Amino acid sequence: MAWPNDAMPVEERICLARSRTQAVVDHYIDLVRIHATVQKVFYTDVLSAQIPRSRAANAFNCFRESLFKIEIVRLCALWDKPSADRASIPSIFALLNQATTDVIVTGVYERELAKEDQNWATETAERAQKELSEARDTGVAIANSDLMVRLRAHRDKHLAHALTEETLADKPPPRYGDERKLFDQTEPIIDAFYLWINGTNYVWDILREQVERHTRELWDNCRFQSIPGG
Repeated sequence: MAWPNDAMPVEERICLARSRTQAVVDHYIDLVRIHATVQKVFYTDVLSAQIPRSRAANAFNCFRESLFKIEIVRLCALWDKPSADRASIPSIFALLNQATTDVIVTGVYERELAKEDQNWATETAERAQKELSEARDTGVAIANSDLMVRLRAHRDKHLAHALTEETLADKPPPRYGDERKLFDQTEPIIDAFYLWINGTNYVWDILREQVERHTRELWDNCRFQSIPGG
């Protein structure tokens, strides 16, 4: 049965959209931290250059690949299909029918009117309507893109769901860097929903700068010593 069904009241849709949006934001903040570590550990030689040809290199490669794979798994989970028990971006899309969006935009107008003049409230409500619509349209395009198909098929075949080769025989393999593209494309969608559905926002640039600094301070100062060659 499709979720949500047409009989779900607008108030319930909005309540669910807010809780799913908060869950998605929390999930994405974790991903910001994972992503920064993957960029440092997987895509640079800051650690790998210290590992000699050795049996220890097998353990290091396992560690490095595991970080890379968990980012793909977590990213794909954010874009999984709508479900009553799933906190994903498409679940938020599914809750935002026209009536729900209209109520959210009206709430933005009334909130801004209480603080500013009518012109400002009208402009802000129009911006909310535009950005919610654009976020949904862009998000639907991402969810159905070749990039998403490649990453989801790789997740399903090799990392998480263990589907059979026959099930995914016609799906193309992913490319290194696909996960970076999807990570960057995800942030504006989440940002728009968090601002207009939940009435708050995150300064993502500052968060990412802080996380990248913390990541550098750890990994740039890690040193492997006395690894036996082999």
